[in-house]
Amino acid sequence: LSGALSRTTAGGLVFTTGTLHLNGAASQAINPTGSTFGSVQLSNANGATMSAAATLLGDLDLANGTLAMNGNGLTLSGSTSSITRSSGNLSSTGTVSFTGSGAQTADLSTSSALASATINASKAGSLTFYSGMSIGYFTVGAATGYDLAFNATGAGVQTTTISNTPTFSNT
Repeated sequence: LSGALSRTTAGGLVFTTGTLHLNGAASQAINPTGSTFGSVQLSNANGATMSAAATLLGDLDLANGTLAMNGNGLTLSGSTSSITRSSGNLSSTGTVSFTGSGAQTADLSTSSALASATINASKAGSLTFYSGMSIGYFTVGAATGYDLAFNATGAGVQTTTISNTPTFSNT
């Protein structure tokens, strides 16, 4: 998709497989209200802005540019939905939720900033954060037997920080 994406009728877009490629030459405006996507790849140096919450059943690939979620939520709900990056970033003042039942990863750069991250999986799984990033609030909800790791090793990886006290609501 090289332009904007917006809904003009009630309901949302639903596609559970495949990848939505955001590869425009200018900044892209995406309105995913009520939508569920398979995977999303951002390959736009000028970035993209989401004007509503989005749900991914697959992966978010931040190849290039910044995906600005603003105050909108992003849910990675596939069993092993993960965030990967080459040179892209994620910015969100909303909540980024990891609800998959398997192993999930979040590879984000030091330029990525999340106001809130939540694990709320219904089954045991794991979530690993790679690279240096900032998370304002971190909550572990209904997950049981969930493994959480912060990996600060490897080439170019910096310390991962949580700027506020983590909340563990189901210990």
